[in-house]
Amino acid sequence: MNKHPSRAARLAAQAKQRTMMFRITVIAVVLVAVTATVAFGPVWLVAEATRLSQISVQRQEIIAAELATGQTLVVEAAVLRSSDHIATRAQEEHGMVAPSEELSVRVEVGDSAEYGRDSAVVAQRIADHEDTLLVRVAQLMAGEASALLVGDVGMSAVR
Repeated sequence: MNKHPSRAARLAAQAKQRTMMFRITVIAVVLVAVTATVAFGPVWLVAEATRLSQISVQRQEIIAAELATGQTLVVEAAVLRSSDHIATRAQEEHGMVAPSEELSVRVEVGDSAEYGRDSAVVAQRIADHEDTLLVRVAQLMAGEASALLVGDVGMSAVR
Protein backbone atom coordinates (compact mmCIF):
# COMPACT_ATOMS: atom_id res chain seq x y z
CA MET A 1 0.00 0.00 0.00
CA ASN A 2 0.89 3.44 -0.55
CA LYS A 3 2.45 5.14 2.42
CA HIS A 4 2.11 8.53 0.88
CA PRO A 5 -1.31 9.67 -0.01
CA SER A 6 -1.79 11.11 -3.37
CA ARG A 7 -1.83 14.80 -3.99
CA ALA A 8 -5.57 14.81 -4.65
CA ALA A 9 -6.25 13.09 -1.38
CA ARG A 10 -4.10 15.60 0.47
CA LEU A 11 -5.90 18.50 -1.15
CA ALA A 12 -9.25 16.96 -0.30
CA ALA A 13 -8.18 16.50 3.31
CA GLN A 14 -6.99 20.13 3.50
CA ALA A 15 -10.25 21.40 2.01
CA LYS A 16 -12.19 19.34 4.51
CA GLN A 17 -10.08 20.75 7.30
CA ARG A 18 -10.64 24.38 6.09
CA THR A 19 -14.36 23.83 5.85
CA MET A 20 -14.40 22.40 9.35
CA MET A 21 -12.39 25.38 10.71
CA PHE A 22 -14.70 27.83 8.93
CA ARG A 23 -17.74 26.15 10.50
CA ILE A 24 -16.14 26.19 13.94
CA THR A 25 -15.27 29.90 13.54
CA VAL A 26 -18.82 30.79 12.47
CA ILE A 27 -20.30 28.78 15.33
CA ALA A 28 -17.92 30.49 17.79
CA VAL A 29 -18.85 33.96 16.52
CA VAL A 30 -22.55 33.14 16.73
CA LEU A 31 -22.14 31.76 20.25
CA VAL A 32 -20.22 34.86 21.36
CA ALA A 33 -22.92 37.12 19.87
CA VAL A 34 -25.72 35.16 21.55
CA THR A 35 -23.85 35.10 24.85
CA ALA A 36 -23.20 38.85 24.65
CA THR A 37 -26.84 39.51 23.86
CA VAL A 38 -28.02 37.33 26.71
CA ALA A 39 -25.47 38.82 29.10
CA PHE A 40 -25.82 42.49 28.15
CA GLY A 41 -29.52 42.48 27.23
CA PRO A 42 -30.73 42.83 30.81
CA VAL A 43 -28.11 45.49 31.47
CA TRP A 44 -29.35 47.47 28.47
CA LEU A 45 -32.96 46.98 29.57
CA VAL A 46 -32.18 48.28 33.06
CA ALA A 47 -30.29 51.26 31.61
CA GLU A 48 -33.18 52.04 29.27
CA ALA A 49 -35.73 51.72 32.08
CA THR A 50 -33.64 54.09 34.23
CA ARG A 51 -33.41 56.62 31.40
CA LEU A 52 -37.16 56.50 30.79
CA SER A 53 -37.83 56.81 34.52
CA GLN A 54 -35.67 59.95 34.66
CA ILE A 55 -37.55 61.44 31.72
CA SER A 56 -40.84 60.63 33.44
CA VAL A 57 -39.73 62.34 36.66
CA GLN A 58 -38.61 65.43 34.72
CA ARG A 59 -41.95 65.65 32.94
CA GLN A 60 -43.85 65.20 36.19
CA GLU A 61 -41.84 68.09 37.67
CA ILE A 62 -42.68 70.23 34.65
CA ILE A 63 -46.38 69.37 34.99
CA ALA A 64 -46.32 70.18 38.72
CA ALA A 65 -44.63 73.52 38.02
CA GLU A 66 -47.16 74.38 35.30
CA LEU A 67 -50.06 73.46 37.60
CA ALA A 68 -48.61 75.72 40.30
CA THR A 69 -48.24 78.52 37.74
CA GLY A 70 -51.84 77.97 36.65
CA GLN A 71 -53.08 78.19 40.23
CA THR A 72 -51.04 81.36 40.76
CA LEU A 73 -52.57 82.88 37.63
CA VAL A 74 -56.08 81.99 38.80
CA VAL A 75 -55.43 83.76 42.11
CA GLU A 76 -53.88 86.75 40.30
CA ALA A 77 -56.88 86.98 37.98
CA ALA A 78 -59.25 86.93 40.95
CA VAL A 79 -57.28 89.72 42.62
CA LEU A 80 -57.23 91.79 39.42
CA ARG A 81 -61.00 91.36 39.03
CA SER A 82 -61.75 92.50 42.57
CA SER A 83 -63.55 95.81 42.84
CA ASP A 84 -61.12 97.08 45.48
CA HIS A 85 -58.16 96.52 43.17
CA ILE A 86 -59.92 98.17 40.23
CA ALA A 87 -60.86 101.19 42.36
CA THR A 88 -57.32 101.52 43.71
CA ARG A 89 -55.74 101.38 40.24
CA ALA A 90 -58.31 103.82 38.85
CA GLN A 91 -57.47 106.31 41.59
CA GLU A 92 -53.68 105.86 41.57
CA GLU A 93 -52.97 105.44 37.86
CA HIS A 94 -55.74 107.43 36.22
CA GLY A 95 -56.61 110.02 38.85
CA MET A 96 -60.22 108.90 39.02
CA VAL A 97 -62.25 109.51 42.14
CA ALA A 98 -65.25 107.68 43.49
CA PRO A 99 -68.49 109.65 43.20
CA SER A 100 -69.19 111.47 46.41
CA GLU A 101 -72.55 111.68 48.08
CA GLU A 102 -72.39 115.47 47.80
CA LEU A 103 -72.61 115.27 43.99
CA SER A 104 -75.44 112.79 44.25
CA VAL A 105 -77.30 115.08 46.63
CA ARG A 106 -76.80 118.06 44.31
CA VAL A 107 -78.20 116.13 41.40
CA GLU A 108 -81.13 114.95 43.48
CA VAL A 109 -81.73 118.47 44.82
CA GLY A 110 -81.47 119.90 41.31
CA ASP A 111 -84.09 117.50 40.07
CA SER A 112 -86.34 117.84 43.12
CA ALA A 113 -89.55 119.81 43.36
CA GLU A 114 -87.76 122.51 45.40
CA TYR A 115 -86.40 123.97 42.18
CA GLY A 116 -89.37 123.01 40.12
CA ARG A 117 -88.94 123.48 36.42
CA ASP A 118 -87.05 126.74 36.74
CA SER A 119 -84.12 126.02 34.46
CA ALA A 120 -82.40 129.30 35.38
CA VAL A 121 -82.05 128.15 38.99
CA VAL A 122 -80.70 124.76 37.89
CA ALA A 123 -78.31 126.41 35.41
CA GLN A 124 -77.06 128.78 38.12
CA ARG A 125 -76.58 125.87 40.50
CA ILE A 126 -74.50 124.00 37.89
CA ALA A 127 -72.53 127.15 37.03
CA ASP A 128 -71.63 127.53 40.71
CA HIS A 129 -69.98 124.10 40.59
CA GLU A 130 -68.34 124.01 37.15
CA ASP A 131 -65.23 122.38 38.46
CA THR A 132 -67.07 119.34 39.74
CA LEU A 133 -66.66 115.98 38.12
CA LEU A 134 -70.34 115.80 37.22
CA VAL A 135 -70.16 119.01 35.19
CA ARG A 136 -67.03 117.82 33.39
CA VAL A 137 -68.69 114.51 32.56
CA ALA A 138 -71.83 116.31 31.30
CA GLN A 139 -69.72 118.57 29.09
CA LEU A 140 -67.77 115.61 27.77
CA MET A 141 -70.97 113.70 27.01
CA ALA A 142 -72.44 116.72 25.22
CA GLY A 143 -69.29 117.02 23.13
CA GLU A 144 -69.35 113.34 22.24
CA ALA A 145 -73.03 113.53 21.35
CA SER A 146 -72.42 116.40 18.96
CA ALA A 147 -69.45 114.57 17.46
CA LEU A 148 -71.60 111.51 16.93
CA LEU A 149 -74.33 113.63 15.40
CA VAL A 150 -71.88 115.21 12.96
CA GLY A 151 -70.49 111.77 12.18
CA ASP A 152 -73.98 110.40 11.54
CA VAL A 153 -74.91 113.29 9.29
CA GLY A 154 -71.66 112.90 7.38
CA MET A 155 -72.27 109.21 6.94
CA SER A 156 -75.85 109.71 5.87
CA ALA A 157 -74.70 112.23 3.23
CA VAL A 158 -72.47 109.56 1.70
CA ARG A 159 -75.41 107.23 1.13
